[in-house]
Amino acid sequence: MRVEESIVVDAGCEEAWELVSDPEFHARIPSISRWEVQGRKQRGLGARYLMRMAVGSAQVGSLVEIVEWDPPRDVAWTSVMGIDQRVRWRLREQEDGTTKVTYRLSYQAPGGLLGTISDRVAAPIVRRNLKDALELLKRELEGDEEDMARSSDDTPGLIGRARTGLGDGIYAVKTFASAGLIRPERPDKSIRALLATQKWGYNSAAGYVANAVRYPNEDAIIDELGRLTFKEVHERTNRLANAWSDAGLLEGDQIAIMCRNHRYFIESTVAAAKLGVSCLYLNTQFAGPQLTEVVGREKPKAIVFDEEFTELLEDASTRRKRFIAWVDSDAPADPTIEQLIEEGDEEQPVPPRSRGG
Repeated sequence: MRVEESIVVDAGCEEAWELVSDPEFHARIPSISRWEVQGRKQRGLGARYLMRMAVGSAQVGSLVEIVEWDPPRDVAWTSVMGIDQRVRWRLREQEDGTTKVTYRLSYQAPGGLLGTISDRVAAPIVRRNLKDALELLKRELEGDEEDMARSSDDTPGLIGRARTGLGDGIYAVKTFASAGLIRPERPDKSIRALLATQKWGYNSAAGYVANAVRYPNEDAIIDELGRLTFKEVHERTNRLANAWSDAGLLEGDQIAIMCRNHRYFIESTVAAAKLGVSCLYLNTQFAGPQLTEVVGREKPKAIVFDEEFTELLEDASTRRKRFIAWVDSDAPADPTIEQLIEEGDEEQPVPPRSRGG
């Protein structure tokens, strides 16, 4: 998916470049919740930044690296890890001395068809984020101190936030309907499913809670261990979330997940969303030193992994809570996800305040 926006600023190309190439400017963009320099290099080719952007209630992020640096005209970066994204800022001076600034973002969420649907749902939110960034650039280049003070007071109030959330929700429903994921059904089920989305936010927890209402006895997961219905996944992830809570995982924490494609990968993701815990997905092709580097930098509180990866994660999992997903032996060294599900409380967890996860 590619989203692009442009704006004309009353400033020369050199002046606009100084702002666009400044890491501190990107940290001030309203939709950017995190923009941190990684390493010694602040700017220029090869500079790296850890960034996170708010897309609705979710926080999506990547480690990005500058791959094109052509002052004062073009700067581009691409993701090294995290959500696949490519960004370009393009500055072109006009005949009247103004500068046209174009901000382009290409991104791809993982997950095949579901990833494509997620992209389509996120597109209008991302477009608004780009517009906000360009408007901030224009204000800082053209506005005086009074203009900047007024703009800082223009944050949306409760009504504005509600309208934004309603618009995002309506677009999501239209997208799901066009993709064939929403079909005519009993009104009470539709209402309960929408309430679940409102309660949990736009994440995997809401998806499985809503589908447990709409299609409780239909297959949600089929793997080597058999079949699980949406109702079963909802109940099992309640138990897993409560077991993790008892083990000390709290809203705002982060867990690392290194699993192959099976029920425990999905259930760990859903349970984490129910707790408001973020997931750091580890590449199953990484070597031990790469895993140690990533985990050391991101500092997850716990690691969920298939037993086959025990040796690879020996250093990375030191002084962290460890939970085994897929079990190959008769006597695993750490608690397993299945054990936690069997022992966990069946009550539905209280939805996290952030609704991100």
